Amino acid sequence: MSDVSGTISRQGTFVYAPQIAWVFSGTLRENILFGESYHEPRYTRIIEACALTKDFQRFPNGDQTVVGERGAVLGGGQRARVSLARAVYVDADLYLLDDPLSAVDFKVGRHIFEKCIKGLLGEKTRLLTSHQEQHMKDADQVIILQKGCVRGKGTFAELKGERILNAVIDPLYKNALTGSNSNDNNRKGNEEKRDNMMPLTSDCSDLKISIEDRAIGTVSRKLYWDYFRSGIHTCLIIGFICFCLITQASIVAPDVWLSFLTGKLPSEHKDETNLTIHSGLVAASFVLGIIRAYIFFLICLRCSERLHDKMVVALLKAPVFFFDSNPVGRILNRFSKDVGCMDELLPRQFLSTIQWVLMLLSSVVVPSATNPWLLFVIVPVTAMTLYFARFYLKSSRELKRLESICRSPVFSHISETLDGLDTVRTRGRQRDFIEKFYSYQDTHNQSFIMVTASGRWFGVHLDVLISLLVGSVVLVAVLVSR
Repeated sequence: MSDVSGTISRQGTFVYAPQIAWVFSGTLRENILFGESYHEPRYTRIIEACALTKDFQRFPNGDQTVVGERGAVLGGGQRARVSLARAVYVDADLYLLDDPLSAVDFKVGRHIFEKCIKGLLGEKTRLLTSHQEQHMKDADQVIILQKGCVRGKGTFAELKGERILNAVIDPLYKNALTGSNSNDNNRKGNEEKRDNMMPLTSDCSDLKISIEDRAIGTVSRKLYWDYFRSGIHTCLIIGFICFCLITQASIVAPDVWLSFLTGKLPSEHKDETNLTIHSGLVAASFVLGIIRAYIFFLICLRCSERLHDKMVVALLKAPVFFFDSNPVGRILNRFSKDVGCMDELLPRQFLSTIQWVLMLLSSVVVPSATNPWLLFVIVPVTAMTLYFARFYLKSSRELKRLESICRSPVFSHISETLDGLDTVRTRGRQRDFIEKFYSYQDTHNQSFIMVTASGRWFGVHLDVLISLLVGSVVLVAVLVSR
């Protein structure tokens, strides 16, 4: 609510219970205490007054049951009562209760109003918003609001006599809440019967929030193949592979042509045809390289679109249980960071891998064909490179998966904090949630630094091997020339 004009001053402490109940990830007791010290007698009285005793008895671990993000394992009425118990547990001077009884049935609402609002808070100042007329009878003062304006102010009897209530309160609520005693008794019997028919939530599987799985082992070749198959046909994949080989041949062709020219007589070097052929080969390699990159990025874009569409369709068709057992941060992580890697990082890495593999093959094949002695250096260096690469890929893959899992709690905590920002601020718990965010962020940063460090480790070892290879090639060239 934004300020339009005027000011307001208050004395003493106050606590706020929002209309939309907010429950964060943690145990039920942690949600109720919300950083306050635990006093068992007071805690027990509040649980009884808020009609949570039977609910806690139905849970497998009582008030130590861990609820998921946004209280996924709780019903709407249970979340409302937990939110109310959190507010009542604080010893404040003023209690702002924003329609806390709208999410509970008549029987539970009457129990909470009598035992909690009139009972435990009987000596406190309470500001209660409600659309239920029977709660106004016990109020010291009633303010009628309609469309942002004050329609009436006074005691319940005064407003009843002025017929303001009849003009404001929805007739549907009046008929439902101001029935005769016989209707009230019938309603009590129906509600008790419905409560007995409610399924108990004692099954642990119903209350369990699934732990984010982390894949183990290498990425199969079939997974890469399925990635490309999701965007284009198999024949087009084979055709693109052939085009990549042709492009690499065009890149090597200028060097081969220069080596061919070195074998000719000096008088033949002045022929302009040789320069024209070399320029044509360079231009062809440049154009084919651009076309290869363009086609490859188009393929990756199509694959990413198809996979993203499949994810969206699967999410839209997912049952409600999926959203109850998977936090929002985990879903956001899949559609933000993971899809971002698939759209941006994966195509570049794939293209770089293709280019470097083909360049490595050409760098090994062409010199070895001209000087077979280089094989005695290339084979050991290649074996050592493959050994370090295999070791690096095995460790970095697991570190990357761990980093992805550690990122989900960060998103979940941000989403959860924003949902309950009004409660956090009114209770003065900003520092606690900031420290909790720092804890999640530190855990993610640790895993991210390990990923970066593993890449640097591999880079240093590659630099050493490349230096060894270059030095060996120069040494062999000098020895052969002598």
